[in-house]
Amino acid sequence: MKLDRVPGMSKVANWVLIILVAAFVSTLSGCGSVQKIDKKRFSDTELLRFARKVLNDEEFALFRVPNKISDQLHQIAKQVARPGWSKQYQAKQLAFKLLASDELGITYTHNCNYSAQEVFENRKANCISYTNLFVGMARSIGINAEYAEVTEVESYSKVGDTVVYNSHVCAVVFKGPNHYLIDFSLRPHKNYHFWRALSDLEAAAVFYNNIGAQKYLEEDHPDRIKEALTYFYMARKLAPTLPQVYNNLGVIELNQNNILEAEKYFRTALERRPGYFAAYSNLGSLYLTRGELDNALTLYKVAVESSPENKYAFHALARLQIRKGYNKEAERSLRKALALDQRFTEARHELGRLFLRSGRLTDALDQFALALKFQPDDKIAQSKIDMIESLAVDRRDTPQR
Repeated sequence: MKLDRVPGMSKVANWVLIILVAAFVSTLSGCGSVQKIDKKRFSDTELLRFARKVLNDEEFALFRVPNKISDQLHQIAKQVARPGWSKQYQAKQLAFKLLASDELGITYTHNCNYSAQEVFENRKANCISYTNLFVGMARSIGINAEYAEVTEVESYSKVGDTVVYNSHVCAVVFKGPNHYLIDFSLRPHKNYHFWRALSDLEAAAVFYNNIGAQKYLEEDHPDRIKEALTYFYMARKLAPTLPQVYNNLGVIELNQNNILEAEKYFRTALERRPGYFAAYSNLGSLYLTRGELDNALTLYKVAVESSPENKYAFHALARLQIRKGYNKEAERSLRKALALDQRFTEARHELGRLFLRSGRLTDALDQFALALKFQPDDKIAQSKIDMIESLAVDRRDTPQR
């Protein structure tokens, strides 16, 4: 969920209560759904030393420790370190403090990939930026806070027929054998069951991968590809096993028509994380560029199975089903995409066009009218509505035989 501004304290309090009641969950016992890695926490100095070792001069000049905080932020954190309060209650109060607009004045802003200190300076943050700030402040007062990558919630953006991937990152607070997840995305969600704790190196790599994705999606920026590659290479050097970095590098190669290099990257991403939707979908796009429709169809079906809550997967599958003439299957796929997001304009247009080609004018009109309802300046939908209404008039004017 994207919010341009965090509401006032009373509304924030309600949001945080929802977040913390839903997201502070006890450890699942023996089910194996939580993938916990052999993680290691790095001090600021250790992380800088490692970065200096693996990054070149240009990259190191851009590097900052994501969760490093100033003494001023440490003093603010100490306000919740009260005698008699448990560490998990202190963590809860710290989350309140970060989200309340009348405390630090930070607003949720989708594309602000900031370090902890940058969040405080700019008073803007997205989920990973909030997490950087929370982890740094929490650790400064003795709370055992780490990063967590939630694998059941994923963030994608499309560039042409390819999918750029961002990780969904939140904080996890440990108390003995129990853990408590703190999510700053402000999205309504069920309790998370599939997540993994990240080492500080992995968290830093995810942070720089997200910055690279943000740079690449700035389509009007003349140096976006160069800047994106810089951050992707930084992420890969910090954590060479991170699958989303290889996916995003493959996207750049594919959109520059470097087919063989793109395929290597997508396959490496799948080696790192079998069942990874973005890499499956992008590899399917690569097969399409070769005209290998059957291979692409197989991969898109796997992509849907691996990510059944991803609207892009169903839309991509539907487009290929249409090319193969499987119209009923395509309709089902598009309806599933729209069930996930009724405002998904591309899928709405595709379904409307499918109905037009099948002669189902009323159904097509309904789809374009809905598209226009959700996006009043939708010129494509309006032109299709005008065309359908014109066809209806022509049919009424045609003499009956």
